[in-house]
Amino acid sequence: MNKFRKQYSIFVRKIYYKIKFRNIEKELPKIKNNIETINELINTEKSIIRFGDGEFFFMEGEDLCFQEYNKQLAEMLKQIFYTDIPQLLIGTVWLYYGYKKDLRYSVYKYILKFLKEKHNKSLKYYNYNKTYWSSFISIPFSQYEKYPYEEHYTEIRQIWDSKEITVITGDRVYENIKYNIFDNAKEINYIYGPTTNAYSQYEELKQKILNIPQNNILIFALGPCGKALAFEAFSKGYRVLDLGHIIKDFDAYNKAINMTEYEVRECLKIFFDSD
Repeated sequence: MNKFRKQYSIFVRKIYYKIKFRNIEKELPKIKNNIETINELINTEKSIIRFGDGEFFFMEGEDLCFQEYNKQLAEMLKQIFYTDIPQLLIGTVWLYYGYKKDLRYSVYKYILKFLKEKHNKSLKYYNYNKTYWSSFISIPFSQYEKYPYEEHYTEIRQIWDSKEITVITGDRVYENIKYNIFDNAKEINYIYGPTTNAYSQYEELKQKILNIPQNNILIFALGPCGKALAFEAFSKGYRVLDLGHIIKDFDAYNKAINMTEYEVRECLKIFFDSD
């Protein structure tokens, strides 16, 4: 698609959004944006567990490409989403509402598809007396064509700067990573689970996690299973950060600095593949 056609298509979709979904934000509780969410995590010792579209699909009984549906895990996710504890931020799909500018073309298309097919199903999970936070703090590069990426990553890295952390992630996530977003931590430890169907090793992973000293910040990038593990650890007194795709997003951004537009598109295709 050439540049003019792409811009025209985005313009049409933007108008369609304003007409079709102009009242959609009125149906939702308060959702804080990326900046507000990062600032809250920097200035407090609060934890965060993020819910994206995949978690809503999963709670509705759908398989994900990296996790087969499991009723017990789905119920655990619902329990977490319903939780209202001041020290635990629950992230949700802030980016999908209010039509943000400068999104990537594929993201524009996907948002409209989500709103048309899935939005009404997701509404039942929200507590309208509660404030939610942005799930998209972990994926600015994959979502935006224009964005203050460097400022965003610099800010979010402050959360674990010079601290001891343990990263709980899939066993193949780091295979092609060149730029490690956590390299400013004082000490990094890793616990690896299966990239696909990690819930099959839930108990073994839980035992490893609960043996980590509590001065460690626990950072999770392990899909729905990681969110359930994060909640268990949070309940035991750990600070937990469920940051999902941030490992790949930061790496993709740094690699893309010297890439052509075509190479960036190919990089993003890899990003959205399951690990």
